[in-house]
Amino acid sequence: MENQDHSNQHPEGNNNNNAAPAPVKAEAAAALSAQQISLKVVNADGAEMFFKIKRGTQLKKLIDAYCKKQGISRSSVRFLFDGAPIDESKTPEDLGMEDDDVIDAMVEQTGGSVMRHL
Repeated sequence: MENQDHSNQHPEGNNNNNAAPAPVKAEAAAALSAQQISLKVVNADGAEMFFKIKRGTQLKKLIDAYCKKQGISRSSVRFLFDGAPIDESKTPEDLGMEDDDVIDAMVEQTGGSVMRHL
């Protein structure tokens, strides 16, 4: 006769007291998601780079990471949000940024002038 008791056959075991119940894990994931924001940096050529940072992190961290990944000097690029220059000491929270907001990265051009036709 076959034993019908399957209580000891749970794949994760019954003695795992360290694992949080699923609702607690879901709440923790939601809380982490609420603390982070996804931002997109777009350059003049339309190339996009995505970043996920905490809402309370200064944008300097994102700007430095972008410049490093692009291999460009920090002083040669300006960052704009909603058309206004970004104060790198501000945070996404300070500027009212939301998930998937776009930051424009504009490489500064030196020299040149405006031509006027007379």
